[in-house]
Amino acid sequence: MRKLLLISIMLIGFLGNSLAQKTVTGTVTDEDKNLLPGVTVLVQGTSGGTLTNADGGFSLSVSADAKTLVFSFIGMKTQDVAIGDQTTFNVVMTVDVGMLEEVIVIGYGTVKKKDLTGAVTRLNAEKLQTESTSNMTDMLRGSIPGLQVNLTTSPKGLSSPRDVIKSFGP
Repeated sequence: MRKLLLISIMLIGFLGNSLAQKTVTGTVTDEDKNLLPGVTVLVQGTSGGTLTNADGGFSLSVSADAKTLVFSFIGMKTQDVAIGDQTTFNVVMTVDVGMLEEVIVIGYGTVKKKDLTGAVTRLNAEKLQTESTSNMTDMLRGSIPGLQVNLTTSPKGLSSPRDVIKSFGP
C-alpha cells in the first residue's frame, strides 16, 4: 500500500510539473515584414531563453506563472510582451536610431563606437553603381581616402613590389 501511495504521489508531482510548463512560439519581423534571425527571446526575471532561427521563428518552454517575454536585437528597440494566455506571438521590432549611432559592425562582430580603435569610413553604394568596371578592387581604388589597393601579377598573391621581383627575378 505504501509503494502504491508513493508512486501515486510521484506521478501527481510529474503531472503537476508538466502542466506547469507551456510552450510559446512565434516569429519576429522588422517594420518592413523582414524576418529577423538571431533575436534574443528571454523570459523576464529568469535566465531561460532562446534565439530566433533563420526564419525568424522561435519556440520556448516557459513556466505557467511566467508573465513577460523580452525581445532584444542589436539596432532594435527592446520589447517586453505580456504572455497572458497566448501561446503564439508575432512580434514586430522597430529600429532604435540612437542605438545605431553607437554600435558599429566590423569584420566578425560589433563594437561600441567609443571602444573602436582604428579608422572607419562609409562608402555610398549608389556611387559605386555608376562605375563602369565590374571589379570591386577597381571600384574601391580612389573612392576611399587612404585606402591602398595593390595590384600584383604574382601567382602567390604577394603584394609588395620587392616580393614580386623576388618571385620573377634571379
